[in-house]
Amino acid sequence: MNNRALSVRSLSKRFGDTLAVDQVSVDIEPGSFVGIIGRSGAGKSTLLRMINRLNEPTQGEIIFGGEVITGLKGAQLNQWRRRCAMIFQQFNLVGRLDVLTNVLMGRLTSIPTWRSLLTIWRDADKLEALDVLDRFGMADFAAQRCDQLSGGQQQRVAICRALVQQPEIILADEPIASLIQVSKQPTFRRNPF
Repeated sequence: MNNRALSVRSLSKRFGDTLAVDQVSVDIEPGSFVGIIGRSGAGKSTLLRMINRLNEPTQGEIIFGGEVITGLKGAQLNQWRRRCAMIFQQFNLVGRLDVLTNVLMGRLTSIPTWRSLLTIWRDADKLEALDVLDRFGMADFAAQRCDQLSGGQQQRVAICRALVQQPEIILADEPIASLIQVSKQPTFRRNPF
């Protein structure tokens, strides 16, 4: 197993009498792209939130690079969350703030607290955020409020925020659901033959 691998061992989560995740074990090598497939309510989001430590597992452990992540607290836990970015299903953007500021929020754990409270961003951070926005076709929207964007545009901003965080792992909860538009009405084509 590589020293930057992610190991999930017998991970379970209960919410009262409901078993949301049951004994999940998996080893994921660096550079892997892994999808979790299951019906709605199967525990996919809960599993991702446990890996990021937004939800505490009922049992089991998470190990990354030989470090037991399930034992982290305080500053070490915050550092893990910086290293393990989360793209949320509901985006978690601040609607009244502009796109650039929302993307820069991915840098909050990398700057001193006083700068984060005053939202003072270095030019290098702004340039990096604009570069990532540009790669996703969103640079022209940098000054626009997030609550004025379409769902797909908001999804791209959320992805940019995760990338600016410079994580070692990205957990994405339905990361492209709003980027794909599906017609509610079926389209029929007449066979020309």
